[in-house]
Parts: sequence; C-alpha cells; structure tokens
Amino acid sequence: MSTSVVGTVVQLWQYPVKSMLGRPVEAAELDAQGVLGDRRYAVRDADGKIGSGKNSRRFRRMDGLLDIAAAYGPDGVPVLTLPGGVPVRADDPRVDAELRDYLGLAVITLVRTEAEPFVDASPLHLVSRQSIAWLAGQVSVTVDARRFRPNLVIDAPGAPFAEDAWIGRVVRVGPEVRIRITEATLRCVMTNACQPGLEHSGTVLKTIADHHDLTLGVQAEVISGGTLVPGAALTLE
Repeated sequence: MSTSVVGTVVQLWQYPVKSMLGRPVEAAELDAQGVLGDRRYAVRDADGKIGSGKNSRRFRRMDGLLDIAAAYGPDGVPVLTLPGGVPVRADDPRVDAELRDYLGLAVITLVRTEAEPFVDASPLHLVSRQSIAWLAGQVSVTVDARRFRPNLVIDAPGAPFAEDAWIGRVVRVGPEVRIRITEATLRCVMTNACQPGLEHSGTVLKTIADHHDLTLGVQAEVISGGTLVPGAALTLE
C-alpha cells in the first residue's frame, strides 16, 4: 500500500475537565477514547446537564468555565486553579463549593466519568497551524490553538485546510497510532469566547462561517492506540 507523509505533530493538548482550560503535554497516550485523561471530568448541574460553552440536550452553557485552569497532578488527580484562588484538587471536599461560588450556581458537582469522556463529537480533534494562521490573518484579535481546543496541532505545509482532504482516510501518526478522520469540525461560539490571553470577539466565528462553511479542523476516531510525542509524522494510508 502506498503512503504519503502529510504533516507533523507540533503540539499535543489535554483537557482534564470539560470546557476548562487545558495544557500542552510533552507526550500523550491514545486509546479508543482518545487522549488518555482527556475530558474525564466535568461540572454537572442540578438537572444533570454538563457544563459547556453552549446549550444543547446534553450540555448547559456555564460562563466562567474558561477562566479555570485544570491540569493533572503527579498522582493523576486534576488540580483546578480558579482566578485569584488557591489551587484545589478535584478530590478535595471543598471543590464543589469553590466552583459554585465562582460560577454563581446553587448546585454544582465536579464529576468523573467511568465510561466515555465528555466530548462533543469524536474522541480526537485535529487542526493544522496553517488553518489557524489563515484565520489569524482574517481578524483583528488574537487567534491561536486555544480558541479551538484541539488534541493535536499539525504542521501541514502548504495551503490552509489541508486536513479537510484527509476526511474518510486512515492516518498513521508516529510508529504506533492509527486514526480515521471522520468529519470536519463544526465550530461554535466557543471560538469567540474570552479566556486568559484571548479577548472576546464575535468576528472569529462569523469569519469561519463566511469563508469556510463554519468548519475548521477535523474530527477523528482512534483505530490503534499508542504513545505520541511532538515531531511524530502523519502518513496517509
């Protein structure tokens, strides 16, 4: 079978808590559910809805989640850092009260899923830095990977949106991981949202809608898991 190298991984991102800030990581383990530890926790309200940047049947928009940073500690428990607050562990009895106070909601619980992660669509999300750079050149506000919350940022030399051509294809990433690109990523108001270092702007989503059918980046499912590090090559099978 012929193969073709189409890009290189330049960043790996992990988001321990749904809709909170994540962080780039030096290595990531992938399995059928995506990046290990990704979106395994979420904030749940009294109606059982999951805190998100948008409203849907499953999710409830909770303004303020993007102000909170979440990262796994050395023992594998997420540590949450609220603006102006002292970091609090996910297993600390105080965590729910701190979240309630900050978000201004009477009933809030930080929960961990033992089943599928709290993802919107697919287990894995990729975007090329060329696509990000294109959008940055169209608007007057800061645009970087944080607006799109990808798991993998890819260098795909050439024109933007190269990742669109991979939809329906199997891609090998590094020596172990194989993924199938399933669909383009439909963007939502999260791309406009304010977060530390990024100002709010309604022009971001409008520009994507006007110029690229409201999509940027692609979704994927994991066929074969393994370890990924920056520098891993993407090869079309």
